[in-house]
Amino acid sequence: MSSSEAVRDCLIQRFRTRHLDLVPKYGIVAIMDAIDERAAYLDNLEEIGSSDISCWMKDVIESLTAQGVDQ
Repeated sequence: MSSSEAVRDCLIQRFRTRHLDLVPKYGIVAIMDAIDERAAYLDNLEEIGSSDISCWMKDVIESLTAQGVDQ
């Protein structure tokens, strides 16, 4: 598994456990697209920490907000 795939999996898990409230506002497709976009450029990582996941999830949420994505 590449680092970007691992990051994607971690972000999906974080979304499922802490951010389901975003679904009514942004929709699952937009959320998954934002997660995929964020994870795509993260490769060759030695490790993934919980603080990294928190920062990346914040980036995902900011991306959705900045794009004005709203159902």
